[in-house]
This record gives sequence, structure tokens and C-alpha cells, in this order.
Amino acid sequence: MRILSFDQSTVLTGYAIFDNETLVSHGVIDLHKEDDLLARAHMMWIEIDGLIQDLHPDVIVYEGVALQNNAQVLIKLGNLQGHIMASAWRANVPFVSYLPTTWRKRLGFRQGGGVKRSELKKQAVTIVEETYGIHVREDEAEAVAIGLAYINEQK
Repeated sequence: MRILSFDQSTVLTGYAIFDNETLVSHGVIDLHKEDDLLARAHMMWIEIDGLIQDLHPDVIVYEGVALQNNAQVLIKLGNLQGHIMASAWRANVPFVSYLPTTWRKRLGFRQGGGVKRSELKKQAVTIVEETYGIHVREDEAEAVAIGLAYINEQK
């Protein structure tokens, strides 16, 4: 089973590819140089859609949109989530969405009151280092962790 997982945002989107339980590839779609929000959103969709079309995953797993303090951020992330869903539907690939608290709980992250976002990201980097023996950027680490949470749930 080929699993494609995403930790998506409109600027940096981490992704990971698993064949069964084996991590085979990972990376980041980095669009921080594009200032125009609509152009960046379109470019991100093209990149994500391209991965789906090229890799032919059996399932797509991505981070669901959690409540945000800023309504505009919530809207942008919701739009991007919709793009992933549309690409999955077009490719006839099932998808699963995990809220951040859900996938982190499945992997035993320390979270909740007093735990800052930066600490959560560090925990993702650590779990990837411990599980796969590699050091990756935070966005890649979260994409790998989201895929790992899915794999663990399937056992």
C-alpha cells in the first residue's frame, strides 16, 4: 500500500511517501518566495496535485484544519484542504484527515496546555529521528508523523 501524507500550508507543505510501513521519500514544497497569495495557493495546488498524479498513492493522509485565532488563516487552510480533497477525488484515491491533536495523540506527543507550537514541532522531528534515523525539517517531520500515525492506526 502506497501512502502519501501531507502537512500542508500555503507557504511550506511537507510530504512523505510510504510503501506499506517503509518511508521511501519525503520533502517540502517551498513557495515562500511567492508573495501573491492567490498565485501561491494555485502553485501549491499544482505541486500537490502533481505528487498525487505522479505517485499513484493508495491513500492520502493530511492534517485537518484546526481552529485558528485568525479567520483568514482558517479560510486559507480550508481552501488548501479542499484542493487536496479535489485532487484525491479526481485521482479516485481515498483520503483521511487527522486533526493535529489526533495524530499527535496516536504517536504519544506531549500536548495540551502550556505546550507551545515550537515544542510540538520539535517532538515531530525527534520521533522521525528515533523511528527512521534521519533528520528532517519540521514540515517534513510532521508529514512523516502524520503518515506514521495512519500506519499505526491500521495495525
